[in-house]
Amino acid sequence: MNRLTLALDTPDLERAWWRDWAERQAGFERVAVTALFASMVSFALLDRVAFAHTWRELFVLRAWMLLAMLPAIPAFFGTRDTLARWGQPALLWLAMVVFGSLWPIQRTIAFQATPDQLVLTVPAVMIGLLALFGASGLRFALAAPVGVCTVLGFGVILWTTPSSTPVLLILAGGGAISGLLVGSVVAWSREAHARMDFVRRRELDRERRRSEALLRNLVPEVLARRLEAGPGPHLDRVEATVVFATVVGYDAERWSPLDAVALLDRVVAAIDGRAVAAGVERIKTVGATVLLVAGVPTPMDDHLERAAKLALQLLRVVDRIARTEPDLDLRLRVGLQTGVLVGGVVGRNRYAYDVWGDVVNTASRLDSHGEAGRIQVTAATAQRLAATGFTVAPRGEIDIKGKGRMATAWLEGA
Repeated sequence: MNRLTLALDTPDLERAWWRDWAERQAGFERVAVTALFASMVSFALLDRVAFAHTWRELFVLRAWMLLAMLPAIPAFFGTRDTLARWGQPALLWLAMVVFGSLWPIQRTIAFQATPDQLVLTVPAVMIGLLALFGASGLRFALAAPVGVCTVLGFGVILWTTPSSTPVLLILAGGGAISGLLVGSVVAWSREAHARMDFVRRRELDRERRRSEALLRNLVPEVLARRLEAGPGPHLDRVEATVVFATVVGYDAERWSPLDAVALLDRVVAAIDGRAVAAGVERIKTVGATVLLVAGVPTPMDDHLERAAKLALQLLRVVDRIARTEPDLDLRLRVGLQTGVLVGGVVGRNRYAYDVWGDVVNTASRLDSHGEAGRIQVTAATAQRLAATGFTVAPRGEIDIKGKGRMATAWLEGA
């Protein structure tokens, strides 16, 4: 931030500041401009009483001021964007009209005033300066030149006024300069603190959004909102479909660590893209095995169909990647099972979404006891898939570790 003009470091940040200023100041600026017009009308009425001999000349000057101020009105009574873009030019125009008109008004009054009456112009000028710096909303870099010109003009008027005295010049000059200095310091400090607070708020907001994005990468978005509301455990017991997909033909020992991880990243990134499109959550990746679940944390009636279609897509995706690696027989082995499970986040320090239940263990065994390039399901799941139009082929009973003999089938198409 520029220490003199208080301009922020980049044009985008400066524009954002003025949009924020417009949001905060719109109501106040409208009241202030209305009060300014009302005060000009009031002064015009008071001139008739206080300055009987010159009120006509003063009335013409004040009428000119009001007419000159009218073009600035749309900036304050339009949209927030209008105020952000044109608010400061409009405020500068009002300040130039008001304080520029004070010179002929002061001169008209001064040439017919007594020394005692001239003294009364000092607090009027000081109040005007404090209003310029403290209440107008005009930025310091624009208000300061207007204030300096006002004080210089006031000094010239008093110097050339016949009824002025040295004592009056000293008092008036000191008062006007004091008003200028105090107003400048107040305006600079207030705007500097407001701008620094704005920058801090933007940084905090940026960090909050970054933290939220990181949290949503760690856990599903629905659960992220629940975690933001308070600590867990956040657990759901629902019917869902679990997919275990293992990349086979991927031998990390034949590759350098960087090349092996790069290849795995290509496969997992492709799986992620299809999973997001299908509304299926990738829970985790362990080695070359990816765990996906449809139906948690957002329940869905068609979780089985979504998971089955995704599994078929993933076979084709990995086949396409394999064609780019002719030295590898890269294929995907998939196990798919549907049933009731528990999904959620446990712990307080490091959040990770996971799922538990027999359906998870069964899907894992179907994967590990399956064949490369095929999707294995239980007989019960196969019946449900066949009822919804999928093509399945019985495999028969096989021995599955921890499960014994189990009838399974192959999912072959949609």
